[in-house]
Amino acid sequence: LYDWVSTNFLTLDPSWFTITRSTTRPVTVKRDDHFSSTALRYAQAINEGLRLDLGAARDHLDSNIDAAIYRRNTIGIGGLWKPAPRWELAPQARMAATHYKIKHPLDDDPDITKILCLSLTRRQDAIAVSWRVEWLDNDSPFDEECYERTVVECIFAYQF
Repeated sequence: LYDWVSTNFLTLDPSWFTITRSTTRPVTVKRDDHFSSTALRYAQAINEGLRLDLGAARDHLDSNIDAAIYRRNTIGIGGLWKPAPRWELAPQARMAATHYKIKHPLDDDPDITKILCLSLTRRQDAIAVSWRVEWLDNDSPFDEECYERTVVECIFAYQF
């Protein structure tokens, strides 16, 4: 609930000090989203310690909010290399084109997202420790949606 008090200081009328009080209710919309994704993944073991992954996906988000509706096509390549029995190194690259229902008035191009990721994992029985760095670049016709992001994670996992 938003409340405000207003006065009119710019009048010569002595009643300028009259205080008016108004209340408005914020506009809220209950979201009704429906997400679906179709993915195809191919994994090929090159040898005992090396694996290649290829992937493609098509995502749909339908919503009662027009600005949220999109269709996204993604392709990716990744791998897994085990240089030693308890170590894993996993590089990954993905690229996606996202077409939103609400488009830029002068540029109909989709948002192009590029992601590079590298993770290093050490496993010891039921414990795993991982270090992961991900770089993301999003290029959009809307300037406020163009950004770069780097995420660094350190993960401790215990399997029980």
